[in-house]
Amino acid sequence: MWVFLKNSFLSVTRNPEDERLLQVRGRLPGDIERVFPEADVVERPGREYRFGTSLKPSRVVEAVGLALEHIDYDRLGEAIEPGLRRELYEQVQHIMHEAQDKIPADDAKAL
Repeated sequence: MWVFLKNSFLSVTRNPEDERLLQVRGRLPGDIERVFPEADVVERPGREYRFGTSLKPSRVVEAVGLALEHIDYDRLGEAIEPGLRRELYEQVQHIMHEAQDKIPADDAKAL
């Protein structure tokens, strides 16, 4: 699962080494720590995601739930401070908008 927040982009998947945990990964420094300040983040240069940690699913649910409860914007793009993160999110938005226009609304099989 990808999670786009105003101040973090995270990838959350099951931990392949311990199925009781979730693997939380990030590409940008500080993204994991902003959401999980207690996390022991490991930097792994050269990996698909440079930063990572493992957490209990209940902790991830708690943090993502709090982020949902505290949404204070009408449009995510406008809530992000100008800079690299906003530019990156806008690129993702543009790609997904193009995809939306390529697939007819009633053609779920195209995906």
